[in-house]
Amino acid sequence: MTMKHFTGRAAVLGALVASAFAANQAVAQQQEQRVFGETAARGNGIGLHTPNLDVALYGLIDVTLSTANNIDAVGHRRTNFQKPWFSGPRWGVIGSRALPDGAPNLIFKLEGEYLLDTGEEDTPGVLFNRDAWVGFQGETMGKLTFGRQNTLARDFSHIYGDPYTASGQVTLDEGGWTNTNNFKQLINYAASATGTRYDRGVVWKKQFGPFVAGAGYQFASDPGTPTSPGRGGKNSTQSAALAWNGGVFNASGFVNHANIQGFSHKSWSLGGNAGLGSMTRVYAGYFHYDAEQAAIGSRTDKAWTVSLRFAPPGKLDYEAGFVNIKADNGGLSSKGFILDGYKDTSGVTTGVTGKKTTLYGSIFYHFDRSTEVYLAADHMSLKEGWKDPRSFGLMSQNEIAVGIRTRF
Repeated sequence: MTMKHFTGRAAVLGALVASAFAANQAVAQQQEQRVFGETAARGNGIGLHTPNLDVALYGLIDVTLSTANNIDAVGHRRTNFQKPWFSGPRWGVIGSRALPDGAPNLIFKLEGEYLLDTGEEDTPGVLFNRDAWVGFQGETMGKLTFGRQNTLARDFSHIYGDPYTASGQVTLDEGGWTNTNNFKQLINYAASATGTRYDRGVVWKKQFGPFVAGAGYQFASDPGTPTSPGRGGKNSTQSAALAWNGGVFNASGFVNHANIQGFSHKSWSLGGNAGLGSMTRVYAGYFHYDAEQAAIGSRTDKAWTVSLRFAPPGKLDYEAGFVNIKADNGGLSSKGFILDGYKDTSGVTTGVTGKKTTLYGSIFYHFDRSTEVYLAADHMSLKEGWKDPRSFGLMSQNEIAVGIRTRF
């Protein structure tokens, strides 16, 4: 074969491969919204689609460079890369398999998080620390999943916890919330015995017209421990939630209970959002939290938030918000800092009353639906006995951050 003929055939072969890949991507993009709602929120993914199986490999990359004061007990400033402000970098596989005889689809998701500044796992030694579940989904039964996944309360409260859910609606997919900043603490009132994700969790969600209902249960970490009346098994969680998607106005709420090392933790929340014209949406919500503590009695937290998203035509949008948290008899850690909600209180010996407020804002420039850059800032202020680990016991902290976020 001459070099000319070889080059010509190689060019034809390359064109065929490129055409096939482009066609597959086009089909994937058409099906992504229908089959992979959770993936579509992150990007189109790289899809494999057959008559009975849809699988996508997807990812999200977020890198943040920030500067913050009071990053140690003597008030030094740090300017460096940090855990991303808005989204934990992740990669994952999500799939749906059609089952015979009219059965609901089998669905699954495996998702891991990593740190972009070092490349290491976010949770060392745990490959799929964000999601590792399998379940079923159908029109009649809704969505039922088993394994590690978001808490139910987290998924229903994210539509008012901050202004970063543009649609303002609860779906059957897992919800958002921001990643690492001084206004994320509200998410801890929607947590479980294992943080803001269930280990050994079972979650059911179903849409009834404009309503979405849900129930969640986390099995105890010690199967040998008997269940206590009103408390459940040790390190177990129970939750129920309801949402209404009205479009212009949306609302949701939850009730939540966990047994953490034998101590009862419970919370409830209610909130929503409303569109003010085509460019503006306002978000607001309230959280109430009670926890038993060793030696010093119960703790009660009351928290509320209000925020705003302004998205005029074009590539820019703007967000601003305010968080107010008041703790009565809030237990302190061994280092003297107030504990977040749903943390182990079995060793608490000292409680304080205090208040934390955070004012924050952000600006996004969107290159397209998958890639954006952002500028964000917050100001945290502490009063009375509240000592926060984020500012190492000092009474305030200011942060400014810039970042890049892209999805595939």
